[in-house]
Amino acid sequence: MALWVFVGILLVGGPAATGQLEQGHSLFKKGDVAGALKAFDEAVKLTPDNPQAHYFRGLALEKQGRAPEALSAYRQAVSLAPKFGEAQNNLGGLLLELGKAEAAVVAFRAALAAKPENPRAHHNLALALQSQGKDAEALPALQAAARLDPKDAQIALNLGVAQRRAGQTSQAVASLQKATQLAPKEPQAWTNLGLLYSDAGKFNEAQAALTEATKVAPTFASAWHGLGRVAHKQKQTQAAVQAFQTAAKLDPASAAVATDLCQAMAGLSPDAVAEKACARAIQLDAQSGLAHYMLLKLRAAKGDCTGARKHLAAFMKLPGVSDRARQGAQSVVAACQDGSRRAPPPRK
Repeated sequence: MALWVFVGILLVGGPAATGQLEQGHSLFKKGDVAGALKAFDEAVKLTPDNPQAHYFRGLALEKQGRAPEALSAYRQAVSLAPKFGEAQNNLGGLLLELGKAEAAVVAFRAALAAKPENPRAHHNLALALQSQGKDAEALPALQAAARLDPKDAQIALNLGVAQRRAGQTSQAVASLQKATQLAPKEPQAWTNLGLLYSDAGKFNEAQAALTEATKVAPTFASAWHGLGRVAHKQKQTQAAVQAFQTAAKLDPASAAVATDLCQAMAGLSPDAVAEKACARAIQLDAQSGLAHYMLLKLRAAKGDCTGARKHLAAFMKLPGVSDRARQGAQSVVAACQDGSRRAPPPRK
């Protein structure tokens, strides 16, 4: 989460050190990170108590992918200047990338204490809080970020997603619509807007937004997955299957896509192809109650009672399955008659 924020170079430690910082700054902007790092290293040697020298060195090290060394440089900068907001912000960003969300929150709060009107620090604080499951705390930070930088599409997008999670539907729609206006080629904005419309039962609007997402990014699997769910909610099974199949090709490791494809194919034509789709869903997520249920139902429908009982046993062992679902699965298998199913209709 490096921000590459360059602050004004202070005249600390004499002209030699300042010259190295200026040279490093110029080289970094030109893309010569290795050359910039050498200049920043020299500046640190000349002025080891200069927080800017350590900060700039951290930027170059992080750009080179040397996270542990960059972390050390940022920490040295903030130890010398605790109110150095840019350094605190970059320290937090790197900590968050390294999975140290709690420490990242501390750094982002320090960045905001130094500069309360920093929209990036508010945004980053929200991301760190969300990574800890603290959505309620993250929402005010996102709102502050959006107020301070109303033209940032990513902030608008993340605010809309947070508002959707909080059940603030009208506010979420406004934020996500703004995100699509600020970044019309961003598929995540269109996809989240479509999913929000779908939640509200506005299926025409949902389909339009999700279709736009597939137009701007034809390989964005989440948009196709969303289109499939919208079609399935409207009982447009053929369209749902086609959308889920596209999503599965783009993201073959997604258990959620595979499970939805399993359910849709079972409803379209309960045959061996549908069974294969459900088996794939179980392969990706052995705890998928829906996939196990659909597969035992398919086996029972074709008269494979032994196979149905096998999947019933697996289904009954799954955690979180409701008593009603267990009873329904048992009823399906109890009604199974070996070899009773007629040949399936030809797949369209």
